[in-house]
Amino acid sequence: MDPSKVYHDSDLQPPHDYFAFYGWLRHEFDADAVVHLGTHGSLEWLPGKTVGLDAESAPDALVADLPNVYPYIVNNPGEGTQAKRRSYAAVVDYLTPPMASVGTYDELAELEELADRYREAGGEAGETVERLLRETIDELDLAVELGIAGEIDERADVRGPDEAGTTLAEGTIDGDEVDINELVERVHAYLTDVKTTQIRKGLHTMGEPPAGDDLVEYLVALTRLENPGAPSLRESVAGVLGVDHEAMLETPGAYDETLGMTYAAAADAVHETSVELVETLAAHGFDLPESEAEVDPDDDTTMNLLVVDLEPLGDARVAGGAHDDLRAVLSYICEEAAPRVLAAEDEIPQTADALDGDYVPPGGSGAPTRGGVDLLPTGRNFYTLDPRKVPARSAWEVGREVADGTLARHHDDHGEYPEEVGVVAWGTPTVRTRGETIAQVLALMGVRPVWTDAGRVDDVEPIPLEELGRPRVDATTRVSGLFRDAFPQAAGVVHDAVEAVVDLDEPHEMNYVKKHVEEEAEELEAEGLDPEAAREAAMPRVFTTRPGGYGAGTNKAVDEGNWDDRADLAEVYVQWGGYAMGSRGRVSENHDAFRRRLGSVEATVKIEDTMEQDEFDSSDWYAFHGGFITAVSEVAGSEPASYVGDSSDPDNVDVYTNEEKVRKAMRARVLNPEWLDSMEDHGYKGAGDLSQTVDVTLGWDATTGVVSDALWSEVAERYAFDADRQAWMRDVNPWALESITDTLLEAIDRGLWDADDDVEERLQDLNLRVDGDLEERATERERSENSGTSERSSRGREEEVAGDDD
Repeated sequence: MDPSKVYHDSDLQPPHDYFAFYGWLRHEFDADAVVHLGTHGSLEWLPGKTVGLDAESAPDALVADLPNVYPYIVNNPGEGTQAKRRSYAAVVDYLTPPMASVGTYDELAELEELADRYREAGGEAGETVERLLRETIDELDLAVELGIAGEIDERADVRGPDEAGTTLAEGTIDGDEVDINELVERVHAYLTDVKTTQIRKGLHTMGEPPAGDDLVEYLVALTRLENPGAPSLRESVAGVLGVDHEAMLETPGAYDETLGMTYAAAADAVHETSVELVETLAAHGFDLPESEAEVDPDDDTTMNLLVVDLEPLGDARVAGGAHDDLRAVLSYICEEAAPRVLAAEDEIPQTADALDGDYVPPGGSGAPTRGGVDLLPTGRNFYTLDPRKVPARSAWEVGREVADGTLARHHDDHGEYPEEVGVVAWGTPTVRTRGETIAQVLALMGVRPVWTDAGRVDDVEPIPLEELGRPRVDATTRVSGLFRDAFPQAAGVVHDAVEAVVDLDEPHEMNYVKKHVEEEAEELEAEGLDPEAAREAAMPRVFTTRPGGYGAGTNKAVDEGNWDDRADLAEVYVQWGGYAMGSRGRVSENHDAFRRRLGSVEATVKIEDTMEQDEFDSSDWYAFHGGFITAVSEVAGSEPASYVGDSSDPDNVDVYTNEEKVRKAMRARVLNPEWLDSMEDHGYKGAGDLSQTVDVTLGWDATTGVVSDALWSEVAERYAFDADRQAWMRDVNPWALESITDTLLEAIDRGLWDADDDVEERLQDLNLRVDGDLEERATERERSENSGTSERSSRGREEEVAGDDD
């Protein structure tokens, strides 16, 4: 394949053997139906029309009229709908993997212990603990996460092959100057943020609901937030223990005299109590009597006793109504949540029913742990939403909060608002959240939707500046191909918002959208365009890839190794994303407009709406957001600020820098021994996913430089050098281990990781050993095949002779 195609062509047809396989399925094997597995496959992303496919569209030519049954994870409705739209799939959804709180491990547990010890120590002992605490923070490379990284004199470029270091390569570290009490509070806040993060434990096996501890943790995760018909388990337990729920979330590092502990410790108690309560429910088969009058003589536990026997922490008092709320949510777990989860055993029977031509009942879709227990049970043909209702009223509230939080964070960090923000919008999160990202874009520009009584977006209206209280911030949105196909109306809403504010009688310093359109139009007029054409050319604010194409391209360049420096990756991003969406979502090629917009962006932001996925799930995360950051850095000549809006708890929205969020994901999951161990339950597939995680780590560092040398070293230790994990991978999937060592060596070769010489030598040795194992395996297989061929040939000759004798 021509490597330049990766840079410039998002319309590649599949190779001949791809076509041949589907032809063989239909005409030689004579299949009655086909089952596609995996989220997502490739069939539905092939070139052709985006909707209403014809015979020239690759998916139609391949699958034709062959019934296509497609098991799909319930929290990915956007891509599942793509499978319906472009490969005629009948979806049977399945459960998300079990979820659990991260907790602390290894060095993070040691750091937490030091922070706890400091509060108890005094005099010389306190000074010793302080010294150890500061040394541990330095060793763990936590200056960025704790906000003590100091002033950055010069950000290092995202590195090419001759550069090394992190984005904090040049600058001062002022961690030693932060007051120790403030530092301890920050440590508690950071560790609470990490350890209360929900992460997956392994993978879900179709038809097998979680059991034992996994079921308990999953039910705690599902009911942690408020669900339709039930209050929040976390908030209810906090109320019974006398813990201020809001303070626990907002100020985990603060010490509460009444509780006799920090809110971080109280959060631990709330979680542990939640787990214990659900364990008790599970031990009784989720059928616990309400009161003593209904209790079995051999059992003295009832729902009422379970609740009232809980003692508040320290000298705290039970919050009003907390007992009733806790009874309600525990009953909800028994009557609704647990039965819905356990019904995942129907996933395979429902798939068999689909193959038998029977009806698969419909169901909702989205993130179950985001207050979505009602989306279960799985084993259903999920549906999504009316795209004309994007953004929904609920999404507007959350999206506006993310926009306000992002601008406030930027103003705090930089002393001013950004004039233009680059936004990443995907199709699946838009389905899950009913349009939080589009709401965020509108809110940045100071525009709100106008809904009909039926909830459809009918128009937009500018928010008066006196109500807005800040300038209207310009926004350039890079939407995915899936978003382009599914939500052309939403792109049209953004176009309408630009038109609504660009002609307002407002000064440029309060209306950056107007400022940029008018200034750009003047420049284009000076280049020879007439005023009307110049204005029209300055208006586009939503960009995507060409119709029939999908992705951002950056990950393809990284995967293929077809890049030398950030300019290459930026060019890929521009080439793939240079298609403007205008009124009603019409798409036209406009690379020049995309470059102009990238040159004005001062900050980027992406909303992440669920903990069921994170930045290391696939290369799409760094391809879109990391690619955006890289492209802006190259085109504008300076690296933009970059943010992630976390709306996984819609009632507690938070804003991180991209660097903070990527590093948090690494600490919470990528480097977490519990997650790594859980992947070993899934053999070849588990090892393959570990290999992909290391690939994504490389992609993040290539595009944004957020992976420090210390983090690379941790990845190498846990993924390659750990003796037990190494032995497991050499047994179940040596190709994954070879890929991991290849990627780690590539990080060194490209200057992304300034590894010690002995570490590089160890990786090279391991890589050669695994490569030798694979060669030996291939040789043995070849000998076996040759031996089998020889046996069959000899047997054939004997049968031929016997035939002659007859």
